[in-house]
Amino acid sequence: MPFREADLAADLAVDLAKDLAVDLAVDLAVDLAVDLAVDLAVDLAVDLAVDLAVDLAVDLAVDLAVDLAKDLAVDLAQELAVDLGGRHEFRRK
Repeated sequence: MPFREADLAADLAVDLAKDLAVDLAVDLAVDLAVDLAVDLAVDLAVDLAVDLAVDLAVDLAVDLAVDLAKDLAVDLAQELAVDLGGRHEFRRK
């Protein structure tokens, strides 16, 4: 009988080791998949936020530069017209 009990104990130990190995492998795979998904989502969100911020900053800078150039051109044209003796009105667009 002691051999049968030893066989049963060995079988139980093998089954437990297999179950533990499978559980550990699944847990690690799930953890890795979740970590990867979170990292990718964060990277994508950061990239998108940076791209949008840069696009907005560039658009704003261009708009401001164009507006400033137009205002300056109108002011200079009016000053030049007055200096030349005329009284011309220039419209700002």
